[in-house]
Amino acid sequence: MKREQLYVSDEFFAEMDEHFLRYKRGELKVPEEFKNRRLTKNLIYLIALDQFFKEKHKFSNRPFID
Repeated sequence: MKREQLYVSDEFFAEMDEHFLRYKRGELKVPEEFKNRRLTKNLIYLIALDQFFKEKHKFSNRPFID
């Protein structure tokens, strides 16, 4: 693996950790269906990504729910 690929993956995991910490502090809004559940880092990242697309681009990956 090239050094640049490792740098990008470290940056990606740092972003995932940032969203996880936001979730732990209560700053990340979690949909009602996920309340009172134990969430993985991957699921928390997907929730944060969904919020980003909703806020910035008025787009959701769940078109029939909203």
